[in-house]
Amino acid sequence: MPAFAVCAAGVAMLTSHRSVVAQVGLSPLILQESAQRGQSSGFVNLINGGSEEQRVRLYAEPFTYAADGGLVTIESEAVEVENAANLVPYLQFSPRELVLAPGQRRRVRYVVRFAPDLPEAEYRAVLFVEPLKATASGQQGVGIIARVGATLYVQNGDATAALEAASARWQGEKQQLQLQVQNSGGVMARPVGNWQLSLAGAEVAKGEVLSMTVLAGHERFIPLPLENSDKLQPGEYQLTGVLGWQGQQQPFAVDVEIPTVSASTRSAAQQP
Repeated sequence: MPAFAVCAAGVAMLTSHRSVVAQVGLSPLILQESAQRGQSSGFVNLINGGSEEQRVRLYAEPFTYAADGGLVTIESEAVEVENAANLVPYLQFSPRELVLAPGQRRRVRYVVRFAPDLPEAEYRAVLFVEPLKATASGQQGVGIIARVGATLYVQNGDATAALEAASARWQGEKQQLQLQVQNSGGVMARPVGNWQLSLAGAEVAKGEVLSMTVLAGHERFIPLPLENSDKLQPGEYQLTGVLGWQGQQQPFAVDVEIPTVSASTRSAAQQP
């Protein structure tokens, strides 16, 4: 069994061979807490958007983010979980299982109790709500139809995020300009900001930095939407702008080489 399961950023889905779509959701999709004296608590909302009553359960898994992709869950027995600031062992739900009427919205409390000797850090888990489906014998069993997840971050101790735009690259397969953002701090951040792309001092494009989660001690390649990328001349470009997070701002200036894009590469990148 693989140690990792790749999921969409912020949302994880798992479907069975019966191709039934779950109508139960979670909100908000990102939760952040700070522990006081080793404890923290909060609420997550469960929503039944379907027309039938649903019995569901809540559970959590450790996760990380791929540098150039989305959310990745980690199996509890995997070696990698030791480096994932795993929140799961310290997390409880009240209640863990419940019944939702059609259209009903309910709040479920979660409680975090850290061990006294736990190192100061930001711990994280992805929370899943999963419908429970009755078996043919009438007994309640787990029929995995689909699961939807929200990310929870709990800070144990004092720490801040520290972001840096380290570099930029042209991703040829996706025909995409990407900004490499590193977080050397102790908590996650979701940077925002703006950017400008110039060639020989002349601005050729500009836009906003998409808000994406950059975990503590990790990096992400954030896509920068670029219209008419196939019309860019090959050359050494200058990418400048400003990153903002948690009340801080930092200007950046990096170089990025955009090569000649062949018609075949352009055509392949446009395939679904």
